[in-house]
Amino acid sequence: GDRPGSEVVQVYVRRPHSALVRPDRELRGFAKVRLAPGETRTVAIDLGPRAFAHYDPAAAAWCVEEGGFEILVGTSAAEIHATLRLTVGAAEAPAASLPGWGELPWRPCDDE
Repeated sequence: GDRPGSEVVQVYVRRPHSALVRPDRELRGFAKVRLAPGETRTVAIDLGPRAFAHYDPAAAAWCVEEGGFEILVGTSAAEIHATLRLTVGAAEAPAASLPGWGELPWRPCDDE
């Protein structure tokens, strides 16, 4: 625009075919960006393992369902500008090569 301003970039994670009752999308990260007139900027928002997890009280552990997830990026839940689809499988987590995965009492979800 013609004036300085701020924008909030929001990142949501969605599990389209979850075995659990989950919200349609869950806010998992955000960043407020101040911009000069006409400026554009690239924003990086890290998503750790908890971005894909839910807490299982029976196991007293965080768990991640295997399968497809969507990462949605926008300026609000109603204004999504980009979607990335990815698959999480047992081979991907937990792994020492993924920062943060070893820091949680993590386990794959049982078939629930």
